[in-house]
Amino acid sequence: MLECLRLHPIAPAMTRTVTQDFDFAGYRVPQGRRVIVGTTVSHGLEACFTDPDTFDPDRFAPGRMEHRRPGAFAPYGLGPHICAGSGMAEGLIMLNLAAILRTLDLRGDPTYVLREVARPTATPDDRLTLRVTGVRHPAVSLLA
Repeated sequence: MLECLRLHPIAPAMTRTVTQDFDFAGYRVPQGRRVIVGTTVSHGLEACFTDPDTFDPDRFAPGRMEHRRPGAFAPYGLGPHICAGSGMAEGLIMLNLAAILRTLDLRGDPTYVLREVARPTATPDDRLTLRVTGVRHPAVSLLA
């Protein structure tokens, strides 16, 4: 799940209003200016993640823990402005994934090559298909 959030963060940037003038990379940014802060730019930097374009869940495993480098991993923003729902989002992601994997046997097209499009965050293109090849545990209605 963490590797998916690294490659496809929920909140890749946030907007803020500058409260006092400052200089950045040779430019003066005046008070009152709206700026976009790319909080997840580090997710694609080799200085933070080994071979950042490769899907590699092991980068979060003990012994590597690449996401623990300061400023490296921020799928929900940073600091006092981190998404208040981040814990709930992670819980819901895991709950939904567990329910899908427990219930359905899924198969993808083995010839499909992942292509991403922005909507507004990166997502697989419309050619990605998964076929349900079996149902292991039929859904139980709570209303029955």
